[in-house]
Amino acid sequence: MDQFQWQSSPGNFGGPWRGRRTGLLVGGIAGVIITIIMIVIVIVIFAKAQSAMTPDPSGPCMGGPVQGATGEPVGHGNYKFPCEGGGSTIVHLGG
Repeated sequence: MDQFQWQSSPGNFGGPWRGRRTGLLVGGIAGVIITIIMIVIVIVIFAKAQSAMTPDPSGPCMGGPVQGATGEPVGHGNYKFPCEGGGSTIVHLGG
């Protein structure tokens, strides 16, 4: 009868339940790493969007020259005017 007792018991093949804790720890670390990566991606996207919304005074003219703005002479009859949506344009007014 003793020889069948060990076969019917579930046994302890993996030793104590330490393996499950290690799995949770590795899963927890992976989750933290993924969360950090996602936060960095969101910050980069936000920074790019923010810089894209800021008008660049040295960039291309957006929205046409500001009505009533005085141009700044840049030489040879050319004047630099600020634009409505950012940037600037150079207009030749003769001279």
